[in-house]
Amino acid sequence: MELSLTALGCDIHYPAVLGDSVKMTYRWLVISATDTLKFFGANPSITFNAAGHYDVEMAVTNPAQAVTRRVTVPFDVVP
Repeated sequence: MELSLTALGCDIHYPAVLGDSVKMTYRWLVISATDTLKFFGANPSITFNAAGHYDVEMAVTNPAQAVTRRVTVPFDVVP
């Protein structure tokens, strides 16, 4: 599964302006009942080994503006 995000604001327009991705830091936490996986970068590729409920927390930080935005998206992986 590939997850991606769009960041707009604070003079950032990623992915419309691909170079803007280097102005930001990205952290993804994939949280299940038994595990937490961390990924960094704008477009992580994630493989789920088991069906179940997962929460994906995405955090985008603009260091120049000292701004971080977070969102958690719940979803289910089915066989």
